[in-house]
Amino acid sequence: MPEILDPQSKRVVALIGLPGAGKGAVSTILKGRGFRHIATGDMVREEAVRRGVGIEERYKLHEIANAIQSEGGPEALAKMVIEKIRASVENVWVVDGIRHPAQVAELKKKINALILGVTASREMLTERILGRKRTGDPKTPKEVSELLDREWDSGIATYGIQVAQCMPMADTIIENNGTLAELEEKVLALCDTIDTSA
Repeated sequence: MPEILDPQSKRVVALIGLPGAGKGAVSTILKGRGFRHIATGDMVREEAVRRGVGIEERYKLHEIANAIQSEGGPEALAKMVIEKIRASVENVWVVDGIRHPAQVAELKKKINALILGVTASREMLTERILGRKRTGDPKTPKEVSELLDREWDSGIATYGIQVAQCMPMADTIIENNGTLAELEEKVLALCDTIDTSA
């Protein structure tokens, strides 16, 4: 059976960025290099099911996320992710959905995560969100703009979404305004700097 390493020995890349920036694509590329994926959204959906709340609408998940953090502190979702990583025999991870500076601080402190910011222009974000047609996503440019504003800074200082405050805490930032091939090249170059042999 594989050995469960000390949390500080695990290799963890945590992603921050707005919807449409390409965090999912980065996760897919990293999974291709052997990283196990986990998202704060997974924790939120599990909690929503436990509470009997529907998970089809994005705003309902936001409400559950805010409830978790209101009850457990702004770092609560990061703690839930860390608990799963610590308990796993998998030692190389990519974490998606980090949206609060307290979550970033918790991941850095407890498992020495590398924080990767993924950015794109507002125009590119809007184009991608409207084009992907996900359930619960906004349907008009105006709705997309409102979503991006909320996720950049929800206005709930204690536990709300604050991507704007997370970005300056990133260890490195990848700009994703180009093709998938260009993004993959950037991500693989980053992979080459991470020791995944643990």
